[in-house]
Amino acid sequence: MKRLVIAFAVVTASSTCYAQKSTFTTLRFGELVQVDLPRNWTYLDPVVASHLNTSSEAMGREVGINVPQGDNVVLVAGEARDSTGKKRATLRVSYRAEQSVSQADMLELARLPPAETEALLRPSADATVKAMLKVPGVKSYRATQLRFDTSGPLTCSHARFEGEYGGVVMISETWVCPIAKGNLKLSTSHEKALNSVYAPTLANVRRSLAPIGQ
Repeated sequence: MKRLVIAFAVVTASSTCYAQKSTFTTLRFGELVQVDLPRNWTYLDPVVASHLNTSSEAMGREVGINVPQGDNVVLVAGEARDSTGKKRATLRVSYRAEQSVSQADMLELARLPPAETEALLRPSADATVKAMLKVPGVKSYRATQLRFDTSGPLTCSHARFEGEYGGVVMISETWVCPIAKGNLKLSTSHEKALNSVYAPTLANVRRSLAPIGQ
């Protein structure tokens, strides 16, 4: 028995101390940003990913929100599918060169009382909800969390929404993170019923967002 205990201790120590292959891989986008992405997801071809801007602008026009997307750069777009090929979760990282506040300003905003944070972020969230409720097939849509998120190297505004369409309840989240000369945006979605599967993965992606050379 003593030998078995010693052998188990050696195996445990070995698996802990030696580096194992991660299920995430780190991608760098020029001198702009780096992010850890899950290896077992499928990523869209860059040309196909660029069409997301076109569809987003077209959908916005349909519901009365005309926001040009020509200067929005989709850095990466991915999706997770189950064994039947059904899409269960998505992520998209994009960048827009525009005037923005500094990370120092964001840290100050993150110290605001909850009521002030709510007042600051609610108008934009309400506009999103109003627009989504006009999309055909959307049965319900509401904002469930508005805050400034300091869980990674970048402080970001964070909005979490919950909507039902096609008989499925989806959780959608958006982080807007000011970096040098622009804003970085992470958009994610996943089925609420699979929250325990995808929420930790997407949270890790968000925490990994880090500026390069800034």
